Amino acid sequence: MYEPVIPKVLHQTWKSTDVPEHFAMLTETWKEHHPDWEYNLWTDKTNREFIGDYWPGFIAQYDSYTNNIQRVDAVRYLILLKFGGVYVDIDFECLMNIEPLLQGKECVFGLEPKEHAQRFSKDKIICNAFMASIPGHDFFAKIYENLSGVKLKDQNTVLDILESTGPFLLSKAYEEYEQKQLITLLPPELIYPLTIEDSRMVMAGDVTAAIEEKIMNSYAVHYFWGNWWESIGIKD
Repeated sequence: MYEPVIPKVLHQTWKSTDVPEHFAMLTETWKEHHPDWEYNLWTDKTNREFIGDYWPGFIAQYDSYTNNIQRVDAVRYLILLKFGGVYVDIDFECLMNIEPLLQGKECVFGLEPKEHAQRFSKDKIICNAFMASIPGHDFFAKIYENLSGVKLKDQNTVLDILESTGPFLLSKAYEEYEQKQLITLLPPELIYPLTIEDSRMVMAGDVTAAIEEKIMNSYAVHYFWGNWWESIGIKD
């Protein structure tokens, strides 16, 4: 019997091929731990070309987003819907090969730390900074349906962005999805062991024993760099 397999392809996206050194260093950790995987860096230019080629009915909405992060959010779902593989944000460090997390799975996401969910009075937040899927998965078709159904407004607050294209939209799609048994949600300690506050301490060079303990069994660490927050005038 055929069992679907998540392709060994890593997808990331940046404005251009000129990736800042601190992000390029993090990208290298994924390549080092996955030497036999294909690596694709998508840029703003190739992202739009991809949408035009494969999702022409979505191009008007794609262009109409107020903030570029919304385009980056939207295109990552569609890349996985089309090609499958693993999408990871460029501010993610890989600590070990992630294949054990994907074995026997067809659609995988990670939960953000419980502190993040509590901040927004939510039961959980499914983050879109790490996503893995077989090509053409029905859940990503559901996400696309939700993207297309969002009525756009000013979209110039963090909440607007989270709800229109980001983790809140993803989490809502999951809650509405009937075949949840097809989706694997990884606990925070495996992929998102650090809170935003923890990550700021790490970036400041303050790696405490508590932080070291948090990442002890992690496959990767997301640093929640948040460049897009600053682009719309929000400070963390």
